[in-house]
Formats: sequence, C-alpha cells, structure tokens
Amino acid sequence: MFLSEDQYNSRLKNCNNKYVLIECKDCGQKYLIPLHCGMRTCPECAKRFSNNLADDMWSIVKDLPITRYKKLRHIVLTFGTEGGLERRVRKAFDAWYKIWDAHLKGKGNGAFAFLEFGGKNKSVHLHILFYGEYIPYSELKRWWFERTGKFIVHISLVQGRSAVAEVCKYVSKGLGEDSEEDYKIEASLFGHRRVRRYGLFRGKRLIMNRLKCPICGGFSWKRLENGEGKPLVFDASDVRKLKVGLYLLAFKGAVFEVMASKRLVIL
Repeated sequence: MFLSEDQYNSRLKNCNNKYVLIECKDCGQKYLIPLHCGMRTCPECAKRFSNNLADDMWSIVKDLPITRYKKLRHIVLTFGTEGGLERRVRKAFDAWYKIWDAHLKGKGNGAFAFLEFGGKNKSVHLHILFYGEYIPYSELKRWWFERTGKFIVHISLVQGRSAVAEVCKYVSKGLGEDSEEDYKIEASLFGHRRVRRYGLFRGKRLIMNRLKCPICGGFSWKRLENGEGKPLVFDASDVRKLKVGLYLLAFKGAVFEVMASKRLVIL
C-alpha cells in the first residue's frame, strides 16, 4: 500500500535534509550520506535517477558494434491523456511490447523503455533506447496507430554519451511541478518498474551508481546504530557539530570533509 498524501509530502519535504552515518566494511572509514526519499516525482531524486540511468545505460551500450545495419536509436511513442493514468501507462507499454514482439526483436536487438509525463496534463510518452536495424518512420507510425489509435511518433539516431544522457533526461521531465498530480503519479505507479528491458538488454543489471568508498574502493556498507539499535541519523544542523575529519560522501561520489571552520567544502 502506498503512502498517504500527508506522508508523501513529508517525505518530499525531508528529502536530503537528514544524514545517516555509515561505515565501509572493508576499511572501516566512516561517512555521512544524505537520506533521499527516492520517489520518482521528487525533482532532486528524479534528476539523480536520470543522471545515474544515463551512466549505466552508456556503460552497457558503449561497446556495442555500430554497423551499417545495426545502430542505436531513440524512439518516442506518444499515448496522450486518454483515460486514467494507470490505464494509459498499461496500454502504452502493452502496445509497445506488441510492436517489439512482432517487428523489432530480431537476433541481437535490444531496448530500454521508460516513461515521460509531459506538461500540465501529464500526457504519457514512452521513450525507448533501441539497438537494432533501421526502422522506417512510416512503418513505426502505422504500427503505433494500429495498436493505440495514436499517430505521434519520433525516431532519431543516438551517437555518444551525451546523446544517451539526452534520452535519459526525459525520465525526470514534467515532475515536481504540481504536488497533487505528482502524488497521483506516485500512487498509480507504485510497484511498477521505472525501466523495462528487452532482448539483448534483458539481464543487464542497472547498477545505478552504487556507492563506492573513495579510500579503498569497496562497495560493502553498514549503518552505524545507537545503543537502542536505531540508525544514527543527523539533521543538517547536527553535521556542523561533528568532529573535524569526518567525511561526507555526496552525489556522484564527490568527497566532502568537515573542516575546522565547521563548513562543508569539496576536496
């Protein structure tokens, strides 16, 4: 069961305002990391998810052979605003899967698919990073129309890391603009995967920027607890009271140190 609207708003409000103390299991170095709500409609978490998604997707597709016959492409399929939100999402993904299954799942082909909610009316768009053969625009448009009655589609080549990042930015677009609508999105899509994988990309794990210790390079962590067995959590104001030498591991692995001036500065 998803959160109540009050609980949802509270999580959004407290996102990135508290820190938890963790310890690297390999070298024993202690860190503070900000606590994030992780919700898809939180502007900060959505942007971080988009950046991490781009990093992971690029690590998977960068070594794929780009040939005369097989290339990376960005496909956009617009479903629009007809029906309830959950129904729109389900019908859009069902229609895409039928297109994939009937026309695009050739040997060695693969795809990542995720949602965009566009504008104030939260129009549903599917964004797909597709690796495979050439797709005639007229055919893609016909396939989509036959399955949805919609005809707005787009297809373009994707070349390089920046182009992959451009595709991934849509996963966070249109979120954080209307709290009431955002809550409906969060509640309707609770339990749904954010990214769906097909063909060649099935089984390719999206690591999503696992936390790496900058001292020893380890990935194993444990939360430090107080005498009551509860995690040690600090407000932003508490961070300034901690002793000099404690590190703050922040977004994208940047390392911060609590200096004598009690300010957080990047190394």
